[in-house]
Amino acid sequence: MFAQDRDELIALRAQAHQGGMLDWHSFDVDPDAALSSTPTGSDRGSSTEVTAIAAPVRFAGMPASRWWEFEDGEVNLGDLDAGPADLARLAVAEFATVYNDDWFVVPVRVQRSSLVRVEELTIIDTFGEKHTIRPASLIDSRRDAESSDETRAWRFFELDGDPHHAQKRAPWLLVPPSLASTLHGPQLERVALARDEDANLAWAIERIVEGPLGRPIDRASTWAGNDRAPSSQHRADATWWYELETPPPPWWIPLVPERQDPTTEQVRLRRARMATWDGQDPRDIGPKGTLLEPGGPFFVYEEEVPRSGATVSRSWQWARWQDGSAHLWLQRSKQNGHGERSAGLRWDVLHDSPPGDGS
Repeated sequence: MFAQDRDELIALRAQAHQGGMLDWHSFDVDPDAALSSTPTGSDRGSSTEVTAIAAPVRFAGMPASRWWEFEDGEVNLGDLDAGPADLARLAVAEFATVYNDDWFVVPVRVQRSSLVRVEELTIIDTFGEKHTIRPASLIDSRRDAESSDETRAWRFFELDGDPHHAQKRAPWLLVPPSLASTLHGPQLERVALARDEDANLAWAIERIVEGPLGRPIDRASTWAGNDRAPSSQHRADATWWYELETPPPPWWIPLVPERQDPTTEQVRLRRARMATWDGQDPRDIGPKGTLLEPGGPFFVYEEEVPRSGATVSRSWQWARWQDGSAHLWLQRSKQNGHGERSAGLRWDVLHDSPPGDGS
């Protein structure tokens, strides 16, 4: 995404976006992006001067400004259940109960899909005197004695990578063209990424894939219902079969660690295959969807598979824009997983039928 300044083009990226609605917090400034042009003439951004009377901030449960005034009892900010680590909740509670009378609002109308900043803020008091208010981001910044870098104690509605400190200006405010709501279709594909400490590797569990008719197919239910799945029916001749190690389900794809560079200790996870797949039907084994990219090598950074796991899915999204036009797209999203998983690995197992025999 590209936004315009009066003097330059600003490149924004949403690299950490995990699906859902895009908003200002999904974007970062990309200073290394190669921009081919600079806005000139009528393409350059514009500035607007606004004169208004500042209005006090009002919110539900706000303490009354006057003595002996009954307050709204529907919101009790003094009854918050916060622990020592709930710093954000405690900060909001302190702002609401102590500093609520110190904040004012000045409405400024801006266009959507714009990147704006406050160039200058001047307050005229009741005596007619003018006071220039500096950006809070420049006032509360501190310089680290060791690295000589600017550090901030508080940041809100700011974009990472914003070079406003070097320019001694206010930070950017991004107003993206976000949708109010969308229609979500069923999940066409779902892959669970989980760690398995018993097997000392990670798994990509392909639960749902898109079928030939565009409908979701549950791989576990399909495997259990076909005639190629192992049968647990008891045999009359009471013949027992020994198996050294039980194989995982064919939709459990292993992710093995691999070094990114022989000179470093950093590793990434590479999609691999099980040795037991050699004796099974090709229609049942390995990845069948598009998320795991079965057509070529597939790698995942190790930090993308935390101990809690992750779930990646694909589904259709439909929305109508402000001009009435309809838009349909296929969205990929990522959510938290359900902790560590186990493929049911067992050793020295006796079966009443040959392992892998569907008869």
